Amino acid sequence: MIPKNADETPEDADWSIAGEKKSQASAAASEGNYDDALKFYGEALEAEAVTASLSATTLAKRADILLKLDRPAAAVHDCDAALIINPDSVRALKTRGKANRRLGYWTKANLDLAAAQNIDYDPDLAELCSLVKDKAASELAKERDAERKKELEERKKKAAEEHRKKMQQEEAERAASSGPGMGGGMPGMGGGMPGMGGGMPGMGGGM
Repeated sequence: MIPKNADETPEDADWSIAGEKKSQASAAASEGNYDDALKFYGEALEAEAVTASLSATTLAKRADILLKLDRPAAAVHDCDAALIINPDSVRALKTRGKANRRLGYWTKANLDLAAAQNIDYDPDLAELCSLVKDKAASELAKERDAERKKELEERKKKAAEEHRKKMQQEEAERAASSGPGMGGGMPGMGGGMPGMGGGMPGMGGGM
């Protein structure tokens, strides 16, 4: 980046451009020109990136514009980046909470909005926080019910499998014990035949 004067360093020039772009973005947003605001915030972030000093505030402001453009997932992405830089960014927490609400992630939305309120209470956000809190409680209850049902089904399957194995084992034990006993009785029956045949010679001798 070429400095505007001899006393200005390239880094100063980038900061100057970033500031100018943020002003343009703010003006565009105030007029409802969100597409232009998004473009200017993007250019501001590019200028900040050159200085290796991204602003959590700029990221959070762009996230707010993304949410206004009905791009909640992209808004969450920018808020995530902003909160890495500044975990206490109220703007980022509020915007991510609203974006997660739009995405239907009530528990996440509740956590973000509650955190924002703890840092800097906003009475205008109280009604939304109450709604999100109720939805989050309902979501958590459904998740717990689903988890209990899953555990119950797993226990039923385990019990059925154990019963099946037990029945197979008992059947195998019965087969093993009954097979040799039946075969062992046959020689005894056959053993009596010689005795009958032994009396015939005596009869013949008397004749």
